[in-house]
Amino acid sequence: MLISISKLSIKSDFNKVQALFSLHMFLFFLAKGYEFFKFQFNFIALFGIIFSVILYRLYYRMQKNVHYSFWTLSVVVGLFIIFYILRSLYYYNDFSLFFLYTMSLMLLGVLCFSLYTPVFYPVIGWWEYDFRYRNDLKTKVYCDDIDGIEGRLVDLRRKAGGLTLFDDLKIGQKLEIEPFTTSIDGRLSAEVVSKRQHSIGRPYTYGVRFHNTDEDSRRRYGELEKYWNFERKAKKDKKFKS
Repeated sequence: MLISISKLSIKSDFNKVQALFSLHMFLFFLAKGYEFFKFQFNFIALFGIIFSVILYRLYYRMQKNVHYSFWTLSVVVGLFIIFYILRSLYYYNDFSLFFLYTMSLMLLGVLCFSLYTPVFYPVIGWWEYDFRYRNDLKTKVYCDDIDGIEGRLVDLRRKAGGLTLFDDLKIGQKLEIEPFTTSIDGRLSAEVVSKRQHSIGRPYTYGVRFHNTDEDSRRRYGELEKYWNFERKAKKDKKFKS
């Protein structure tokens, strides 16, 4: 089940991301067109443009539907653009072409940074079958109609988290999350801003945004972040030492 963008309370954020993608794509194809008409007006270059159109069509679908394969294609596209940047300098020696490709690469970096958050792409260690080394944290979740259900915090970055539950929650629902650790006293307030289910039988994965509106909530989040990073490093060291 993919994230339904129309139901996201972060729809405006996602629209900005799509605008970034469109600008990146415009600069890339502007550079390809400039290169084609000035330096490579031949069938091979035309085939390269057609291939780029097909690649970007697939790339856009991955980004629009928030597929995890977006990151694989981002690496492929980034390597292509780096190759074009080097060619514009050492083969064509054209600063305009270099500038267009460089700006396109910079926008690609900003795009990836904007999407690298549990709200859009929660990182879940499905590949780690040994729970001793899986980087997640048991929690209890409280809301209006749910009192103390167990879940797991599977990701924590940029004041947002990935929370897995078997219960079906609504977008925009307010939560209180209580981690199973003595390092943090009290609960953390959060809001469900995205939702996905990877396959039938697996829990829902919710992107939650923490509400750090006062000093106590900011302190609790800071303690949770420190504990999370410490545990992640400790589990990684233990895994490789064993």
